[in-house]
Amino acid sequence: MGQHDARRAGRAWVTAGRRGRVLIAVSALVVIVLVILGVVYLTRGPSLAGQYLAVANPANHRLDVEVDGYTDAQHDNLAEARADLRAEVATEEWFDTHLAAIKFPPHIAAISRALIRINEQRAGMTALQAQSASLTQMRSFDSQHAEADATVEREVKLIRQALNLPPPDTN
Repeated sequence: MGQHDARRAGRAWVTAGRRGRVLIAVSALVVIVLVILGVVYLTRGPSLAGQYLAVANPANHRLDVEVDGYTDAQHDNLAEARADLRAEVATEEWFDTHLAAIKFPPHIAAISRALIRINEQRAGMTALQAQSASLTQMRSFDSQHAEADATVEREVKLIRQALNLPPPDTN
């Protein structure tokens, strides 16, 4: 190997070293960008749909339990029926408070406000129902309560559509 070949090998070594360092620098830059994007994604919080479901799912579960309790008690236990209706009111108020805290864009916020307003009306009617002096009087509210439920469910469908969520499970 001559001096000329040694120089060429040396330049190849330097060039390869530069390429390696460039490759390492580019790789490091890509990793940094991915980490930054991950941090941004994680810190922006849950989606609006996720926030809504975090409020709606537990409220729906609680209402299912309370409605089942009222259905069981409405024929023979005034105190339990009252307690179940009062629990429904508390759940409806909890839902309204937590739904109002979600920062929706204007078009969804309008639906949310309408849902809260209708749910407040239902809660007011449920509170009156809970004050009934007898089971017969209490049951006389049942058809109004069913109408109020249907009105709330229509608004729920609208907000779920706006959030690209499937219709609620009505089982």
